[in-house]
Amino acid sequence: GRKIIVWQRVQKLRTLRTHESDIKAMICFGTSLVSVDEMGMLVVHHTGSEHVQRKIDLGADFRPTGLIHPHTYLNKILVVSESGCMELWNIRSSKRIYRFKGWGSAIRTVEQSPAIDVI
Repeated sequence: GRKIIVWQRVQKLRTLRTHESDIKAMICFGTSLVSVDEMGMLVVHHTGSEHVQRKIDLGADFRPTGLIHPHTYLNKILVVSESGCMELWNIRSSKRIYRFKGWGSAIRTVEQSPAIDVI
C-alpha cells in the first residue's frame, strides 16, 4: 500500500500518506521512520508526529527492494535494489555517500551481521 498507519497498542494515532507508489520497505531507528517506495522515493518521518523530515529521490533507474540501518553508522541507511547495486545514504544531509555496483543479480533481502561493518 501507499500509506503508513501508526498505532500505539490498540489505538490508531495517525495515517501517513506521503508515498505516491507502493511502499517496498521501512525501518524505524531512533526518532526516525524511514520508508522507501517502488519508484525510488525515500521518506524520513519523525516518529512522534506527521512531520516529514526529508524526501530523497533515489532516481528513476534505482528500483529499491529493501533497506537497513547499519548498527555503527550514525544517520546512515543502506538501500538495496533489483539490479543488485546498493547505495549508502546519509539521511541527515540527504547525500549519497557511496554506490556499490553489485554483481548484476537482484538483492531481495538484507541483514546485519554480528561482525562490525558486514551486511
